Amino acid sequence: PNQNGCAFTSFYYDSAHRDVFLADQYGYFTVHDATTGKLISCQRVTKEAVKDLKYIADANTVVLASEDEIELWTVNRETDYKLVSSGHVGPVISIVTKKGSQLGAGSAREQEHRIFSASLDNTIRMWDPYDMCCTRVLKEDRSEISAITCLRSKSKIVSGHDDGSLRLWNLDTGSTTNLREHSNTVTCLITACFEGKDEELVLSGSFDGYVCVWDMQKKPTKGIIPHMLTKFQASVEAEILCLLHDSNKNVIVSAGNDTCVRVWSEAYEPLGVHSGHAEAVTCLALDGNFLFSGSEDFSVKVWDTVPSREGGGLSHFGGGSTLVKTLVGHKRTVTSVEIEPSSGYLLSCGMDGLLNIWDYGKGQILKTFGHREELRCMVMRADKSEVMVGTMQENILRFPLELEKLETLGSQAGDAEEGAEADS
Repeated sequence: PNQNGCAFTSFYYDSAHRDVFLADQYGYFTVHDATTGKLISCQRVTKEAVKDLKYIADANTVVLASEDEIELWTVNRETDYKLVSSGHVGPVISIVTKKGSQLGAGSAREQEHRIFSASLDNTIRMWDPYDMCCTRVLKEDRSEISAITCLRSKSKIVSGHDDGSLRLWNLDTGSTTNLREHSNTVTCLITACFEGKDEELVLSGSFDGYVCVWDMQKKPTKGIIPHMLTKFQASVEAEILCLLHDSNKNVIVSAGNDTCVRVWSEAYEPLGVHSGHAEAVTCLALDGNFLFSGSEDFSVKVWDTVPSREGGGLSHFGGGSTLVKTLVGHKRTVTSVEIEPSSGYLLSCGMDGLLNIWDYGKGQILKTFGHREELRCMVMRADKSEVMVGTMQENILRFPLELEKLETLGSQAGDAEEGAEADS
């Protein structure tokens, strides 16, 4: 069946490469492997129905004709990524992972990791990481989904919405609980365990400038239901676009369109501000003492998260003195930053279609993956050395990291630097 939910309009079989080319009424052009039946590529080429499809073998080109136009597409069979048959029909705005051991007891199959994706088509999809098949679809009918996160200790996920509400989804029962406190779109959701406390909390950021802290426990027999614990104003006039919790330094980090990165104690007291971006800060990541922020100014900045003071403890700070380094490698907005835990490499992706892998200590890009689509979000897989990226063009892409090759590139770059210094 067609994953796009409509009739196919054209078909061609390339016997030389055993590829099946298909076009449909919604304007999608898809390529399947005839041997395995797996989807190789899916691209929406027009908003109208594709009327006809022809393949010119000598030119390795597909000709697609719709009511008003004819498009020529070159078939590139040497890609460095895999395409997931996502089923989404809107931009993929978030991808999150969850360890199977936290989904509850059961068979070995149930103990595997799970992957969730959210889209502006108002669905959340759950994936089996073994073959990346969609195993479940959660549909939202009331308001647009704007963010999701997983609760690590329970079989639950939380979604944020454009009407300011949160929804708690129970994966075991299929039930939902609605919560409302924000007065505008919920832009980001994270989980956190504060120092000296056992329960896992959910923090939500919003266009309204507030951060809300939620207890998502649900124990009806004890009279416990999900509820908001507190909220604090993280910005007076700006929108909050991203949040992060540092469990080592016990601080919360918020950022948004006022170009600043703000640090808060777990008692919600301001500790300081990192200043230096020229445009809105869109994403955050953490590696030890270093904080990373991606921005609409096309850069990634590296900060000393919270400067230490003599005698220990945390100090109040401000201004740009905490800036360690600025990484420049994108031509459009940086939409997501992640740390590969085993190597410590920094990954950044953006609306320019680039996925960069950095040795941020040296300020060098070790590898760049390029794609024609706008990259909206990404997540590191916990079960293998692979990064998954969601695009504005409705797709999910899988990029293998090949860490051994990256380490070789990094050492070669280091040797070249040392040689240059010796020559000087």
